[in-house]
Amino acid sequence: MGRIQPFIRTCQVKVIDRRGNVHTFYFFFKNHCRLPINLTVENLKEETFWKGDITILRASAKSDGVVNMRSTDGKLADFALKKCVFNSTDICILRL
Repeated sequence: MGRIQPFIRTCQVKVIDRRGNVHTFYFFFKNHCRLPINLTVENLKEETFWKGDITILRASAKSDGVVNMRSTDGKLADFALKKCVFNSTDICILRL
């Protein structure tokens, strides 16, 4: 099998909730015509044709690095995915 797309793109996403708390996520993704369709992403946003993988990590609020995602982080990450990654920006700041 030939090389498809060895490049993994990344972006930093900050979501500011209604209380003013900042939640930072790192998105790592591939999107290429020769990769398989990602049905999970397609179900999140209608009329989205995403071919590739997406990995989302939560950044630590107190130090460099990442931490385990908590129960509420999944909804914030889905919100950020719908709003940001499809715009392909390097840094995205969102308000709920």
